Amino acid sequence: MSCMQGNIIRVVCCLFTATIAFFVPFFGLISGLIGALGSSFLAFILPVIFHLKLFHRTLSWWVIAKDVIILLFGSAALIVGTIFAVRDIINALI
Repeated sequence: MSCMQGNIIRVVCCLFTATIAFFVPFFGLISGLIGALGSSFLAFILPVIFHLKLFHRTLSWWVIAKDVIILLFGSAALIVGTIFAVRDIINALI
């Protein structure tokens, strides 16, 4: 992909997002909910699952324990972030 094509795709994505934000009420709250779900899942949960799945035969017990702690932290962040995001959406609707 050329530099010009990449710039065109970026501009189209920005315009698309701005259009949705203009027409959808509470767009910030909805994007917060998506962020709470997606970022915790992508940053904490998936890497640990991939690491355990790919290297489980060669990992020592303390590396597995570290992965489990990160998995628990990521799961807690996902749950707490989702609860607060849903609460904010409900409060905005009331």
